[in-house]
Amino acid sequence: MIKTKDYILNNLKNHLIDDNLKNLSVKNWKEIFSKELSNIFNTKTYGFNPEFVYRSRINLDKESNHINFFNNTKDLWAIPPKKAKNQGRCNLAGQSLLYCSSVPMTTIFELKPKTGESITILEYKTNGEIGPLGIVGVNDILNISEDYKRIFSNHFKNNSEESILLDNILSNIFKTKSDNTINFPIYNLTNAITQIFLNKQPINKSIKKISVPSAIGLIYPSVESKRILGVNLVLKPNFVKLTPWKAYKYKIIQRHDEHHYDLILTDQANKILSNGQLVWAEKNDSQIEFLTDL
Repeated sequence: MIKTKDYILNNLKNHLIDDNLKNLSVKNWKEIFSKELSNIFNTKTYGFNPEFVYRSRINLDKESNHINFFNNTKDLWAIPPKKAKNQGRCNLAGQSLLYCSSVPMTTIFELKPKTGESITILEYKTNGEIGPLGIVGVNDILNISEDYKRIFSNHFKNNSEESILLDNILSNIFKTKSDNTINFPIYNLTNAITQIFLNKQPINKSIKKISVPSAIGLIYPSVESKRILGVNLVLKPNFVKLTPWKAYKYKIIQRHDEHHYDLILTDQANKILSNGQLVWAEKNDSQIEFLTDL
């Protein structure tokens, strides 16, 4: 089906311009990594321990297209399998995964809200280390802060230059915006990478067949932001324990462009009841905030 490792890498660098790669399924991509790229694809996993992670939603019911203010943490959790009708960047159709970020700003850029829209951000307190997690886009992530360097700086130790090249290519593919994928069908590839980590995908390494240690999620660079502010995480919701901590409602006063927003905090929930209900309080003294990733 596919020729050689060099053929694959050269085409990936050129954003899948070859029709042989454009039309590959998730299963096809997993086979390629198993048979052709297993010796250079780094499947090391990590424990990750941010104090908080964040998940955001636009206050809109997509089915009715009516404004919907979230009042319970369950409505901000991972989409149930029955409602996950479409394939996403990391989830297969019908697969429930929890998408979140290490900083709240990243979640806003991921949502791409419009002027006048409001969003809810839920802050989760982590309960110890999250993991094991796979990682893609290490070089981009190392540039965020010294904390990330301490965790991931040895990721490529004893790996080949090809391994670094492949990770850089995958980083760019994971960061490609969804509205740029009509002629660049990346979701089958990004899904294959995610499923390799989540499902113990067998790979051939030095002729011996081994299984990648099963991970509960994947770390990858921020997709929509110009400058990497934090990381995105996609997690198996049943294998991670996160405590809802606080919630915030913001209104977008002005979306200047995809990298500049004026927004204001309108409500805040410092109290969350045992049933998940958010106890909102209006914020009448908030100042307009200017958000940019440049």
